[in-house]
Amino acid sequence: MPPWFSHPALLTLVLLTLESSAWACAVCGDGKEESRWAFVWTTAFMTFVPLCMVFGFFWWFRRRFNTWYAQQELEDGPRPDSTQQSS
Repeated sequence: MPPWFSHPALLTLVLLTLESSAWACAVCGDGKEESRWAFVWTTAFMTFVPLCMVFGFFWWFRRRFNTWYAQQELEDGPRPDSTQQSS
């Protein structure tokens, strides 16, 4: 372990002197028009892509289930409806 790691005061001093190199990302902190648009588009992308993936999964699952259910009806005949009363 480096010797300056063992002294908390020295470690704090080193971290405080290095703070000028810890800039915010260019997209968030720049303020230029291109950077602002990049931030907006990145935010929209990161918002809508997961939502589209979830929607796509449920859409695919529903189509798959409906296909399976239709195949079962062809093989076994129609299922009895729970609203109809048998005589």
